[in-house]
Amino acid sequence: EYGSLAAPIAAALFLGMTKPVISYLAMRKGVAMSLSDASAMAAHYGGISAVTFFQAMRFTSASGHPAEDYLNLVLHLMGLPGIIVALTLYSFLLRAEQLEPSDSPELDRVYAESGRPSILEALREVLFGRSIVLSVGGIFVGMVLASSGHTDATSFFSEFLDGFLVLFLLDLGIISASRFQDFLTLGPKLTAYAILSPILNGLAGLTLGHLIGLSQGGQCVFASLAASASYIAAPAAVRSAIPESNPAYATTCALAITFPFNTIVGVPLFYALAAAWNQ
Repeated sequence: EYGSLAAPIAAALFLGMTKPVISYLAMRKGVAMSLSDASAMAAHYGGISAVTFFQAMRFTSASGHPAEDYLNLVLHLMGLPGIIVALTLYSFLLRAEQLEPSDSPELDRVYAESGRPSILEALREVLFGRSIVLSVGGIFVGMVLASSGHTDATSFFSEFLDGFLVLFLLDLGIISASRFQDFLTLGPKLTAYAILSPILNGLAGLTLGHLIGLSQGGQCVFASLAASASYIAAPAAVRSAIPESNPAYATTCALAITFPFNTIVGVPLFYALAAAWNQ
């Protein structure tokens, strides 16, 4: 089972890098969002939901077609690259916007002297930024502690994680609710995207899962993962890297629309499609 990891890893990385770009273009061209808000949406919809993933894993197991265990690895390989791509895109395009002529010749001169935008420089800036360093560092620390058998910090994370998570989501909800009127101005378009995006991304994930030879349950889980959006890791990264973005847009779409849609409709739909495809 573990000898065929190359194809799932490649498929996960492919989706992780393409989902944020498509989301960004949809927000900029279809919804006419600002650079910061479109990039925030790209980070949320380029990321993934671990809750949706484990729900799909339980659903397929209960249905008699459990997914491959190694898909737990895909969970991390699809989510973090999506957020990195979105933040890199924002950094690069922000620099390009700054080079456009403005009403301030002095400001134009300062920006011009700093040189042309570089995608590699933007990537370096993102990778060494606080949000990504903390995310990658947390994963690394968790791997080291788990592999070495250290249990000193286990009680801290197991006993307090849920409480911290509740407070974090409560804070997100308060901030988003305080600016909910902003969401209503783009409500129909954003609602349509928050429903259509998981369907289209899920179908792409289902197709890739079939092509790389995943089982029926594995195809459902892979599709559900591709269909999901991040409402924990992405908001934290966006708050640090794109503080000027409006959280009412991305957080409301990811948490209040896409997440329940996938829970109620998405996972059962992808399982039914996978079953029909494998008959």
